[in-house]
Amino acid sequence: MITLRNIMVKKRLVNVNYITVQSEQLTISIGRTKEGDRMDKNNIYEVIEKILNTIHLPGEWSLVWYEQKKYVELTVQLEFDNFEEIGLIDEVGEQMRQERNLYQLHVIFYDNKYYEGGFPHCLVSIGINPEEGVEYSYLYAVLDYLKYLLVKSRLDWNEFINNERSYFDIDWRKEELEARINHLKTTHRYSTKPLFFPHQLN
Repeated sequence: MITLRNIMVKKRLVNVNYITVQSEQLTISIGRTKEGDRMDKNNIYEVIEKILNTIHLPGEWSLVWYEQKKYVELTVQLEFDNFEEIGLIDEVGEQMRQERNLYQLHVIFYDNKYYEGGFPHCLVSIGINPEEGVEYSYLYAVLDYLKYLLVKSRLDWNEFINNERSYFDIDWRKEELEARINHLKTTHRYSTKPLFFPHQLN
């Protein structure tokens, strides 16, 4: 058996004000818009959505703003082929033999006034100071690095399924993100423009 480290979470989307779902076949946006139907350039949710539509993440993704819980959740789902139906074991010990395997991961941006310690069961959780917000280029670097990891995951999966790797996982490395941020700064392309959660802009 080959070990497959995989977190798959199924849950209902409740108490939300904005939802965006992107797939190869369909894009759905549901939510409240401001007067004039213009994007708020300081709104974290709307800026994330705009960046995602620009960089074109692999796979399918959804973006949700949970107003009552004060966080934005980006969920990405990838599909990996296993045509030979090699026996796989996920991280909770369940065995699978199927041609297509879904891999789901989460990136959470949260108001750190409401949470301590972040969200341990996601790829990365990023606490944002509600008074200072988050800098635009930091947010861009996070999403650009996420795209890099998702593209790289295809190669990692092929190595894994061909017994060149003992396990498959997508690992977030803080030092790699910091290198991207530093590159933006040294090339004078880093914007310090602050972005805020929707509830702070009302």
